[in-house]
Amino acid sequence: MYTNLMSKAHSASPIRTLSQAESVALLSAATTGRVAVTIDALPAIFPVCYSMLSGQIVFQVDDNPQLITALSDTVVAFEVDTWDSPAAQPWSVHLLGYARVERQPPSPSDQPAPDSYIVRVTPERVAGQRLPAAKLPAPGPPADATHSTADSLHRAMDMQGLVGQAQGILMERRQIPAGQALAVLLQAAQRSDVELGEVAQDLIYANREP
Repeated sequence: MYTNLMSKAHSASPIRTLSQAESVALLSAATTGRVAVTIDALPAIFPVCYSMLSGQIVFQVDDNPQLITALSDTVVAFEVDTWDSPAAQPWSVHLLGYARVERQPPSPSDQPAPDSYIVRVTPERVAGQRLPAAKLPAPGPPADATHSTADSLHRAMDMQGLVGQAQGILMERRQIPAGQALAVLLQAAQRSDVELGEVAQDLIYANREP
C-alpha cells in the first residue's frame, strides 16, 4: 500500500519511481538519514548516522528515555535523500520498518561512559524516487573569473537556503517528508518554466502555494 501510494502520487510527473534494488542500493551507499517516530502522540523526526548491515538500518542513540521508548519494538519510518546541486538529479528513498533497541555493551575503560543503544530497523516496505534536475539560470555576460565564481557560489547558497526554507513550510503544512516536499517544488518549477528559487520565493514571501 505504501509503495502504491507513492507511485500514484508521482504517476503524472517526470519523477521516476526507483526499483526495489535501486532504492536499496542508494540506502546502502548513504550514511545519514532521518528516522520518524511518535512521541506523546505527535510525530518527531531525528537525524542519524547509520549503516546498512545484513539488510538492516543500524544506528546508535544516546540514553534518551523518550526516544528509546519510541524506537522499541515498533514500526518507524526512515528517509534518506540527497540534493547535491541544482544541476544534479536528487533522489529520495523512504521505508517503513520494525525497530528494536539493544543496549550497547560498556567499553573496557576506567572512565564511566553514558549509556548508549544500538537501533536496528528491519525494512518492510521501501519506495524511492529520482527527481528531475532543477532548471538552471541562463548564462550571463562574461565577467571577471574571480567575481563570477564568488557570485555563482553566493547565488547557489542563497537558492539552497530558500529551497530548504520552502521545503520546511511544505513539510509542516502538508505533513509530508522532505523528499516529497522537494518534489512538489520541482514540479511547480517545471510547470511554470521558472527557476526553483522563484517557486521557493513565491511560497516564502507571497504565501503562494506551488
